[in-house]
Amino acid sequence: MPGRSPVRALLDAGPEPLRLLLEAVLTEAPALAEIGVSPVSVRLTNLAPTSELERALQTPTFEALQQKADEATFARRALAVEKERAIAENELATRTELAQRESGLIAREAENARDRAAGLAQARGLEAAAEAERIRLVEGARAEAEARRVAVYRDLPPTTLLGLAARELAGKLDTIEHVNLTPDLLASLMGEFRRAAPLTAPR
Repeated sequence: MPGRSPVRALLDAGPEPLRLLLEAVLTEAPALAEIGVSPVSVRLTNLAPTSELERALQTPTFEALQQKADEATFARRALAVEKERAIAENELATRTELAQRESGLIAREAENARDRAAGLAQARGLEAAAEAERIRLVEGARAEAEARRVAVYRDLPPTTLLGLAARELAGKLDTIEHVNLTPDLLASLMGEFRRAAPLTAPR
């Protein structure tokens, strides 16, 4: 019977199976035979559901299509989230690597700066030590020369020292306009000459 077949199956099969079924049913119907009616043929040109039945039949299809659309949307969103996560991880890894490289460069620059400072301090220390040694040598030579000069003058007679002093003074003065000799200075000079006279007098 038609009521035993699913509506979707009947619609999918088309009108011909249903027409054959109706023809067989009507041919064997006792009620038609009693009134002397015998069907010759049954024509079924169209098989269509009512609008309510059509909406009811379309609902599962729409739901299935909507479910597939939702699943596709979810899959696209999940893929987009996965791509964003991968991009974020790559960016984080890149920033971490750059930070490590920058830290290494800063550490090496600091080490180079310390080495340069240590080298500069060492060079300055060597220069200072060399300068101190040079000064010590120069001052030592100057003191030694002064000591030899003093030793030479120490053994000379006073009159000779006075003569040398007068000559050095005369060499530093352009002209001598006046010379003042006090009695004390004159007496001292004469005394020195008298004490030195026996040493220089001819025999």
